[in-house]
Amino acid sequence: MALNFPWIYPVRVAQVVFAIIVLGLTAYAVSVVRWSDTVNFMIFNGVWTAFVATPYLALAPVFFPQLAHRFVIPAVEIVTMIFWFAGFIALGVLLPSPDYCHWGQCRALQAATVFGSFEWALFLATTIVAILGALRSGSHNTHTLKARQMAFNEFEVTAAPKVAEGEGKMLTDELVQVNDNGSSPTSNDLDCEKHGASRQSNPLPDLKRKLKSRHLQMIAIGGTIGTGLFISSGTAIAHAGPVGALIAYIFVGSIVYSVMTSLGEVATYIPIPGAFTSYATRLIDPSLGFAMGWIYWFSWAMTYALELTATGLIIQFWKSDIQIAIFIAVFWVMITFFNFLPVSFYGELEFWFSSVKVITVVGFMVFAICIDAGAGGRGYLGFRHWVDPGPFSPYEGVHPDSTAKFVGFWAVLIQAGFSYQGTELVGIAAGETENPRKTVPSAIRKTFFRILFFFVLTIFFIGLLVPYTNENLLTGGNDANSSPFVIAARLAGVKVLPDIINAVLLTVVLSAANSNVYSGSRILIGLAQEGFAPRLFKRTSKKGVPYYSVAFTSAFGLLGFMNVSNAGSTVFNWFLNISGVAGFITWASLNACHIAFMRALKARNISRDLLPYKALWQPWYAYYGLFFNVLIILTQGFTAWIPTFSVTDFFVAYLSVILFVVLYLGHKIIFRPAFVRPIEADIDTGRVALENEMWETVTPTKWYKKLGSAILG
Repeated sequence: MALNFPWIYPVRVAQVVFAIIVLGLTAYAVSVVRWSDTVNFMIFNGVWTAFVATPYLALAPVFFPQLAHRFVIPAVEIVTMIFWFAGFIALGVLLPSPDYCHWGQCRALQAATVFGSFEWALFLATTIVAILGALRSGSHNTHTLKARQMAFNEFEVTAAPKVAEGEGKMLTDELVQVNDNGSSPTSNDLDCEKHGASRQSNPLPDLKRKLKSRHLQMIAIGGTIGTGLFISSGTAIAHAGPVGALIAYIFVGSIVYSVMTSLGEVATYIPIPGAFTSYATRLIDPSLGFAMGWIYWFSWAMTYALELTATGLIIQFWKSDIQIAIFIAVFWVMITFFNFLPVSFYGELEFWFSSVKVITVVGFMVFAICIDAGAGGRGYLGFRHWVDPGPFSPYEGVHPDSTAKFVGFWAVLIQAGFSYQGTELVGIAAGETENPRKTVPSAIRKTFFRILFFFVLTIFFIGLLVPYTNENLLTGGNDANSSPFVIAARLAGVKVLPDIINAVLLTVVLSAANSNVYSGSRILIGLAQEGFAPRLFKRTSKKGVPYYSVAFTSAFGLLGFMNVSNAGSTVFNWFLNISGVAGFITWASLNACHIAFMRALKARNISRDLLPYKALWQPWYAYYGLFFNVLIILTQGFTAWIPTFSVTDFFVAYLSVILFVVLYLGHKIIFRPAFVRPIEADIDTGRVALENEMWETVTPTKWYKKLGSAILG
């Protein structure tokens, strides 16, 4: 059993001790004053952990192995971990501010909250170990059974292609005889759970290449232009001022371009499903692929629940007494159903969803030019708001003024990064795109500059029309009232625009929800391909739909119902914060994958000139992106120190980073995979088969078809 490590027993003792401490503190509080059911739930957690869960987890694998099923152990760990997570958050929300918590029972519950958070952290670690142990034991059993059967039958197997040490050539068709004891140089080939998609016993998923170039480009645009542009851009103006926000978006755009070109060179050479996970596993380290894949998948799954909640809030703009739970259910069924259809339907749907977004943004730019030139009731504006109140906004609570303006700029730098996230969807869809060697480079080149064009010009025009001191920019809502587009229209005296923008916002979140399920399911395929998730997630229908992956990812959308109640909303927001930095972690990993890819090519004496897509400024541009992505990851929670240090804000900001480190170290400790040497990197699986495929290409001859091809790809 995976949990039979020497260090596990002190951890179990600590779990019991913490549970008893929480039990004593909460029992003391209840004995004096009657509290809510939240305190009673923490009492239950203490009893469950100290006298049921932990004794079972510690003793069953050693003394009662028949009761320690490899799936029951992780299940008990997960349930207990969720109990503590929900309990300590709910208790923290229940308690008053520390300034008003002076009596003994309140302080006892404060201490119970702290120990509850420690207990959750311990169970989070042991849960990850238990899951990895279950995967490893399944892998070992599968390998042993197949090896013994093949040794018994005494037949030969063909080894996977290997690279000769010190040479840049492939050795293929090498026959290896299985020994009597079932071991051989290619024994890993018998194990479908081992890392490495290059094994013949582990074929790639049967996804269909049905996405066209116009689909791919609109998927990337649609995955990026969302609430971050239509709503959060106003917050960027408020925090940094019009010029500060503009510079921030341009700078982050340069970082994103480094990620896109890094992804483009790798994805066009090896366009396979589940690309992000597979690239990290093949080129750098299986543990990196495991940690990055799961945290990135989790971000899409949780964002799906968020988008479903946003649909209800947007509809409440027209009728405030409608229950959002109704729309969460309706749109969950609709989006989930859409993703069970062939990928060509998804591409077509996303094409039209994204077209609405693009038309709206272009329409706003035309509207902004007219208003700024004096068409509205405010007269000619020009650059008035760049002078009064000014080009930069000082961050509240920071002194002196110059430092405050830089802090405001840096805060928007981080926010701009979140707004750009989604551009990497082109890499996920590459595995289902026709003629990826041609369409993916075209999509990367055109899509990035279009997105940069939309974001930069939108920020520019908002800064011209709305002063950063406008209090409506910081309302923090999800409907049209919080959109800077609507604020600009109201300042100009246009009354009909809020309803139009709200309708567009509904389209925006539905498009985002559609992309969430698609992306999450494809990342799950990549995890299963590398042995990081159950193999059933690789199964597809005859139309190439990964129905298990879609169903599992869609199920997390039901967490949106937690937002119906206040307590559930608090817990949900904590879950959502885990996924907040996942995009930056993915971007940094993609830059690192490109650097490793360049080293693998050099080890094989393959020139970059032979790549299907050769980007500008690479490979040095990847180092640029890697540095700033890591810098943003490490500094994105700096506001926890402003104006004074807040433990809660710090924990919320860096929870995802902590989880990523735990996932990485947990996988590294359990499986102990070695870092991939450049000469051993698998850059062939999925590439050779692609080179044998042919796609029919039609060159447009008429002028309007050429124009359409230039615009839509």
